[in-house]
Amino acid sequence: MRFTILNSDGKNRKIIVIGCKPKEINVGYGLSEEMIKNGLKVIEKLKEFIDFDEEEAKKRFLSIIRQITNQ
Repeated sequence: MRFTILNSDGKNRKIIVIGCKPKEINVGYGLSEEMIKNGLKVIEKLKEFIDFDEEEAKKRFLSIIRQITNQ
């Protein structure tokens, strides 16, 4: 699936949507260790498509996970 949006500057921008199938679905709040590991793998894979500081992105991802799930 590909989405394209038009910014006010007239340039087309691409949005990459990445999904991950859950190992299991149950009542609760937070992410399993497997999902956290998958999130880190996604960051590594994105490096093939866009240039960014991978280590900083991983730190920010883990920080957000800790904030929202108290993990």
